[in-house]
Amino acid sequence: MNYLSHGNDHDFFDKEHVERFLRNHKTGTDNHGRQYLGYLLRQYENPSVLDIACGSCVNHETWRNMGIPHRYTGLDLTQKLLDEASKRYPDSVTLLRGYAQDAASIFTNEKFDVVVIRHFLEHVYNGQYESIVEQAFQLANKELIIVFFLTPHGGMEDKVEERSSGIDGHPEVTHFWNEYSWPKFVNFIAKFGCRVTTECIVTPGAAHTDFIVRVIK
Repeated sequence: MNYLSHGNDHDFFDKEHVERFLRNHKTGTDNHGRQYLGYLLRQYENPSVLDIACGSCVNHETWRNMGIPHRYTGLDLTQKLLDEASKRYPDSVTLLRGYAQDAASIFTNEKFDVVVIRHFLEHVYNGQYESIVEQAFQLANKELIIVFFLTPHGGMEDKVEERSSGIDGHPEVTHFWNEYSWPKFVNFIAKFGCRVTTECIVTPGAAHTDFIVRVIK
């Protein structure tokens, strides 16, 4: 099945864009939200981590720079970003190409201590996040960590919008920009029957705050 909202696959990026993607303007290893995820990993001994929509694996670079042992697997749709990650970290990452919506079928015989979905659900086609979250939860042995860059609002309905990406030279490219209902999201994850915690992490100078949701088994 094709889950693309046009902007999910970034293989239209040129080489320079790939190299700097999510590595500037306080979005890279200096981002406090990424660093906070590293502190969460420290509670486990050399945890296995699945990073869904991993891009060029800036999360892995952040945690490695922090000296946090972990076994990293990344899943992403964009081959150019995976190639960039392979070039940067040839010996420390396992990378697979595919849709987040197919995660359970991609990892049929494998589970991970921690599964991370960071800054991705807001771009999901038509705001249909439920299957992605369910499969990610299924793949997590200890916890699922979801990070929103658009903090969910207090209303009862999701705000789903498809807009132009604004990328120079690619006016045809669009992506979804979804703001989710927090009451609706809480009702959804409540069925997992797990402990849920939240935390807001602010990075001075960054465009967005990281709203971190932990679903702990």
